Amino acid sequence: MKGAAFPILLLFLFSGCAGWAKHGVVMAPPRKLKVAVLPVFEGVKIKKLKYVMTVSTSAAEVTDERAAVEEELRKARENITASLEADLAAGYFYDVIPGTAVRAALADMNVCVSTCVPDSRQVRALGRALGADVVLSAKLSGYGRVKDKWIMLLIASGVVEGGVQGFVAAKLVHNTWVAVAVAAEEIGQETLTWWGGSFLLGKVFSPVILEGKLTSASDGAVIWSKTSFSTLDRKGLKKYPKAEQARKELRLKVTAEAAAKELVMSLQKKTAKNIP
Repeated sequence: MKGAAFPILLLFLFSGCAGWAKHGVVMAPPRKLKVAVLPVFEGVKIKKLKYVMTVSTSAAEVTDERAAVEEELRKARENITASLEADLAAGYFYDVIPGTAVRAALADMNVCVSTCVPDSRQVRALGRALGADVVLSAKLSGYGRVKDKWIMLLIASGVVEGGVQGFVAAKLVHNTWVAVAVAAEEIGQETLTWWGGSFLLGKVFSPVILEGKLTSASDGAVIWSKTSFSTLDRKGLKKYPKAEQARKELRLKVTAEAAAKELVMSLQKKTAKNIP
């Protein structure tokens, strides 16, 4: 019995790495996984400059607002990309391929970098060109403004939660009308919080939404994904002079860095489960 138990124990210990191993991603410490971090690409449309930076009355006469917005978003993308690279490099699991090499390879492949992400065939080609084990991509889905799609998703989660609470109430008190009242109250509260409060969210909390994906460079399969929704990193903001802390662009920058850190922390935890 003891002899049979040992292989079973080994199977249990190594089962965590089977998920990534079947996609050709195998870590063999002390060797780290080589990761190509793609430039962050945009999944959000911002039309007004006031959503991404503090605009003074003297700056109200911006000749090309669209160009000014794009410039702020460009700086945001570069800052988030740099944050992802730095946070990954500071960890134990990844060897980050220099961003200059990644951008050069993307240019050689004629792949857009600000509005899209390479498909699985291009990811495999990128992996071969750079010697990468995995490719990390991140989509900026919210920056200073929360898209209606995200508001609806948050409301939908409240509707589901309200229905569950109503069901539980019905079971506890054996009264359908009590269940309906509980569900309605919860759903109404969630709707008011997220739909009515979306204006306040943009004004006060400077929200940033990042969607991250890790793709195997061996077979092009997505092996990890995570959405980070950050409202404001107050602790990070305190590192700056008080006079600067109210600036929208600074608040967004700090919040975006916190969102990037959250993505990397989630990825590090997932990676740890895949180490043989």
